[in-house]
Amino acid sequence: MPPSSAPAQSNPLKRGDYAPVNPNDLRSPCPAINALANHGYLPRDGRNVLASEISDSMNHLGLGSFLGYMFTHPIFLENPAKGVKPQSSWWSTVSHPFASAFAFAFAAFGMRDPGQKDSDGVACLNLDQLALHNVVEHDVSLSRRDFAQGDNTTPQADLVEDLVNASSNGKTITIDDFVKLRRR
Repeated sequence: MPPSSAPAQSNPLKRGDYAPVNPNDLRSPCPAINALANHGYLPRDGRNVLASEISDSMNHLGLGSFLGYMFTHPIFLENPAKGVKPQSSWWSTVSHPFASAFAFAFAAFGMRDPGQKDSDGVACLNLDQLALHNVVEHDVSLSRRDFAQGDNTTPQADLVEDLVNASSNGKTITIDDFVKLRRR
C-alpha cells in the first residue's frame, strides 16, 4: 500500500482506524468507498489503488466476493472514451473466452487511463477517477449535486443537513423518511 497521507503519530494508524481526509488526498463521489480509504482498507491518500484492494475491501461493506469482483473489475478496464477500444485477437478470444467477453461487455465502465499502472507495473486507478459521470458516479445522490449542477463529487452541506433532518425520530432514517425527503 502506498505511504499514508495521514499525519505522523506516535502510534501509526492500523487498518480499520479512522483518519479524516487530508487536503491533498483524492476521494471518490461514493461515501462508502471514501469510508474504506478513511479507515485504511484502501490507500488513505486515494492514489494508485489496486483492483485487489477494492475487491478485498468490499467484504467490509458486506458484499460477497462475487459482487466485489463484479463491481471492481469493470472499473479497472481502460476507459474507452479516452481512445482505448477493447482489443481481442482471435487467439485471446478462443483461449480466454470469458475474459474477452467480459472486457467487451463492460468496456463502458472502464475508468483507468490508458496504460495507467503503479511503479510495479500493476494496473491501478485513483479514487477521484470514480467520478466519471454515469459509470459509478450518478445523479440523484443524497449528499452531492447532480452532474449538470456543477460539483458532483464533494458532499454539499445543505444536502447533508437535509438528509440528517429527514429523520422523523432524530436518531435513524427510515425508508419512509427517505421517501418524504425525495418527494420534497
